Amino acid sequence: MLFSFARQILAFPALANFSDSDFALVTFTVFLLEAVAYGFTGAIPDYFTKNSVGGVVNKELFCGLRRSVLLSLFVFPVFLVSGVEFFTAIILTLYLYFFSLNALYVKLHFNLLDFKENYYYIGTRLAPYLLLYAYALVGERLFDSSQLLLALTLIMLLFEFGYSVRIKANNNIVGDGDVFRVLRDIWPFMFGCLLFGLVQRGDMVIISKVNEVFYIEYAKNIILINFFCNPVVLMISNPLLSFLSKNDIKASSKNILKMFFFAIPASFVVALFAAVVFGFIYEYMYKVETVFSFFMVFVLVCFTILYNFIKTLCVKYVSSGMLVKGNLTTIFASVSSVFFLDIVDAVFVFYVLRCFVLLCCIFCERSNCGRAMSTG
Repeated sequence: MLFSFARQILAFPALANFSDSDFALVTFTVFLLEAVAYGFTGAIPDYFTKNSVGGVVNKELFCGLRRSVLLSLFVFPVFLVSGVEFFTAIILTLYLYFFSLNALYVKLHFNLLDFKENYYYIGTRLAPYLLLYAYALVGERLFDSSQLLLALTLIMLLFEFGYSVRIKANNNIVGDGDVFRVLRDIWPFMFGCLLFGLVQRGDMVIISKVNEVFYIEYAKNIILINFFCNPVVLMISNPLLSFLSKNDIKASSKNILKMFFFAIPASFVVALFAAVVFGFIYEYMYKVETVFSFFMVFVLVCFTILYNFIKTLCVKYVSSGMLVKGNLTTIFASVSSVFFLDIVDAVFVFYVLRCFVLLCCIFCERSNCGRAMSTG
């Protein structure tokens, strides 16, 4: 929550009020980074948790995954093709490497249901955005947009590197993990998670290319919507995945249905509250009225929370092949809708569709588990 508050309530709105061009470039790059990052910062740590039971550290698997983080360096051309300047792309690539490595180490603590380490890491990720907030408040244009982005990414890299030195010193794990065997096993899962990243943040990247004017308004609204979602999402993502693994809860367990009975009303209540107060908070932050209706805010918040809950279950239980098919279905259908629907209607389709597709995946997996148990 602290990270979300600093970035989405303080830094980004202050930057938007200071300069639309700075806001557009910085947010586009951050969302692009997050779109490609999940294939590494999400996939590698989640694969470690997915294959851990009872909180026991599999040193061979961990060491193999630690070496596989080097794959993140191959993302460099993606940044260049997306329009990121050369030196900024280099810094983002190095940042992604240390970000992925740190996420894997933090997962060691999560697997033991020890979440205190996360406070130190959040402080590391928080600091650059607090500096960005201070810069925007000063109100003097010291850099152009590209220079500001370069400075921000460099600061992010330095903080991430510093944390990497700290956490590696506190978790000295030595092993002979076979990186090639790990890569052979993990690549379908990584590809599925990369598609997850595109589904989660691809809307920002696509809209910025399709309609640059609407992008600024859309980004402002989505940033606030995500803030409302984050308190619940933080509980139903990494902590839930670690809980499922530590307690070895099966996909066919009745506990999964009980979780659905909690997640659905929780998402409804949070979405209703967000829809009521959204307009007031948005106007206070940006000094203008939002273009998002009450109904749109409600739908986007509700389905974002449900999507993240179902995504956690899919990461744990659904096969890599099904994840790839489900995410590709969402991506192709959503991109196609942009050409046939109004941009706002296409956003509705995207948020509802991505949730529905993953829901189909998890229930197919439960059905497969049920049939396997009955035949066994």
